[in-house]
Amino acid sequence: MILAILARLACKHSGVSYQLSAISYQLSAISYQPSAYVLQMVLLEVPLAVGQAMGQLLNKIS
Repeated sequence: MILAILARLACKHSGVSYQLSAISYQLSAISYQPSAYVLQMVLLEVPLAVGQAMGQLLNKIS
């Protein structure tokens, strides 16, 4: 749910919303393929992508 809120906030920032849509795509892949590989990939990549997206968002705001 937090990602959905972030995605709405970042809709105006194309780079950030692109990263968030990639995250939501990975999360939907988990729901269809709950394999250990996909779960590990998302657990490693989602925090990194969220951190990058938030960094870009803060840079654009400030």
